[in-house]
Amino acid sequence: MDYIKAPEKVARLCGQAQNRGQLPDGNYILWERDLLRLQPYDLDALGCLGMTAAEVREEQAGGEPRELPEPTDPRVAETVEESEE
Repeated sequence: MDYIKAPEKVARLCGQAQNRGQLPDGNYILWERDLLRLQPYDLDALGCLGMTAAEVREEQAGGEPRELPEPTDPRVAETVEESEE
């Protein structure tokens, strides 16, 4: 895995929403080290997806976006609940 596709809420929790690029679908591209703030973590539980450089380029070029898993990590779930209020 070269990159991590992450929803905005995860990018904000990592402090990287201002520093990392976005894909056309609005999700962010993070590096594994960006998630160090969230250790221990599981990509699926955070609602993230590991991607290769080729997959990222394909999405950046307008290819079919890959779906992210539904987050189950309580740190992310709390953020979702707060943003819905």
